[in-house]
Amino acid sequence: WLDRVRLEDFAWIYTNLGDHRDARGVRQKAPNGFGLYDMLGNVWEWCRDGYAQQHPVVDPTAIRRDPFIPRVGELVVLRGGSWFSVPAPIPSDRMFTEATTSSFLIGFRVVARVP
Repeated sequence: WLDRVRLEDFAWIYTNLGDHRDARGVRQKAPNGFGLYDMLGNVWEWCRDGYAQQHPVVDPTAIRRDPFIPRVGELVVLRGGSWFSVPAPIPSDRMFTEATTSSFLIGFRVVARVP
């Protein structure tokens, strides 16, 4: 995993925000190895997944394709950590919140398939 100093090249985290303690604009840091920007830090990403304490694995190969868990109830999944995550956000960071939660530490990513 990246050390904190190298992580600052890819993500907004608590050590590189200076006095600006809020979300930053996109594409201001380097992309990751897949060419994706802002996959860590800045804000937690609200995912379409419902929250389950443990992911129910029915077909292990399906998890590689789409680990989607339908939402049952009001809990949703947040991933990736935010600038406020200490000691630093990591890709496997996962937590939940109520679907009605609003916070300056939560955002979402709009995606589309490229033909």
